[in-house]
Amino acid sequence: MPTTLSQETATNIEDMLEQQVDYREARVVDLGITSVLIRSNVPNFSGYRYFSRLHAPRPGERAPYELYCIDLNHGHSFDEAVVEAHADTSFRGKRFSGGFYLTYHFGAPASLITRGNRHYIVGRNLDRIIWGWYTKYILTMHSFSVGSLHLKAACFAIDGEGTLLIGRGSGGKTVLLTQFCQERATFISNTHSIIDHQQIAHGVPTTLRVRDDACFGALTKSGQLQPHLDQGEYIADPELLFPCSASSARVRNICIVDYRPEEDSVIRSLGPEETYDMFEQFGFPINTYGMKDDILEFCHGDTEEFLTVYANAKRQLRELVNASRCLYINSDMLNPKERARLRKALQD
Repeated sequence: MPTTLSQETATNIEDMLEQQVDYREARVVDLGITSVLIRSNVPNFSGYRYFSRLHAPRPGERAPYELYCIDLNHGHSFDEAVVEAHADTSFRGKRFSGGFYLTYHFGAPASLITRGNRHYIVGRNLDRIIWGWYTKYILTMHSFSVGSLHLKAACFAIDGEGTLLIGRGSGGKTVLLTQFCQERATFISNTHSIIDHQQIAHGVPTTLRVRDDACFGALTKSGQLQPHLDQGEYIADPELLFPCSASSARVRNICIVDYRPEEDSVIRSLGPEETYDMFEQFGFPINTYGMKDDILEFCHGDTEEFLTVYANAKRQLRELVNASRCLYINSDMLNPKERARLRKALQD
């Protein structure tokens, strides 16, 4: 659990981080199901580039969640040692202090200080933490708090029926999503989907990660895109790319996308058990992002509460899978005939 401080010390730490930092920018970020106020002491803070809907806060405007990104290379007057001494002693707090954020995201050591729904991150070059940990953390914990299900899944809709896309990295999900949405399928979400009790998928307005390849080469070479976290990857705003978009759609289909060009093209039905197993490993945050310790802390360190929360999430996932048409896809979505074949399978 985070370090327990006296009320006076806690207040002093918060006062120090709010009053002795030269904050230069603030944005309210729309995450669809909730919103986050992000403040930074970095001019033209690049951490905002991962979100497609955001605005400067109106006077006095707050948000359900708040993130203070304090870069030690920029304006502040506090004692860095004091911040380090009061950083969270949670699993994630200790990982941050070693420069490991989440899954394969790592960088400079940072101090994480948690005060309810407000987080202070103090370090250097904080972009990777915002996308690599914070966005996933907030979506997962908020979903648990309201009884929804956060999934790592893209989503689009045809005639109002939603299709979720999951699978391994570089398996073709973004290409499939993009090709269908450029042909007037309705874009819902590109990375994160939140499923409610009516099995409606709510999109999370983040930008689209694209690569310099056959699908996006012309776009990446245009010089209009910002770089993403890793070399050779870029950021595009899906609302500028696609003619049709919506905030949600009822889920009808689940597609396991696994494009392997050396193999024969396959579009076939997949059983619910197989689909669930793939989802649990490639689309379920506790496994996909390795967030078991964060979720246990969300449950106040109570193992029984953790098991209840986890069981409820698995039950919701099974109900979603059992109610959906499930398909396995190993097919070239740059080929119009293969897209037409998949479209027919989704609409039959």
